[in-house]
Amino acid sequence: MAKPPIRTAAPRIKLAGTRVAMLGRPHTGRRGYASAWARAAAAFRRGNPWCLGCRAVGISTTTTVVDHVRPPMGDLDMFWNTANWQPLCSRCHESTKKRLEHMFMRGEISVADLWLNSPRAIGMTRAGVADPAKG
Repeated sequence: MAKPPIRTAAPRIKLAGTRVAMLGRPHTGRRGYASAWARAAAAFRRGNPWCLGCRAVGISTTTTVVDHVRPPMGDLDMFWNTANWQPLCSRCHESTKKRLEHMFMRGEISVADLWLNSPRAIGMTRAGVADPAKG
């Protein structure tokens, strides 16, 4: 009796049309995240020790991530512009900021809403703090 053929299922991940496909995205080093970025980010974190999103809702959480407010998308001038950086904790970066960026890429919000001390971000952060399962 012949064995049935082995099938490999395609991943069932549906990417948003505006999102960059992960397979086509350059390595972090090619996007600017190299040793120079590590030094600049460390200096920024020293000067901005508190998460902007948490501080906006009255919580003191140390900064672990330097976030580009508007994703630079290969624009090195925007990448290195410190006025486009905000100090975040990992939780805010991986929850609130991620949801805001998806909304921005779909054209639902403006760049001003990407700051985690914006009214929209504060509302999302408060909802996430009230129910950690939403983060």
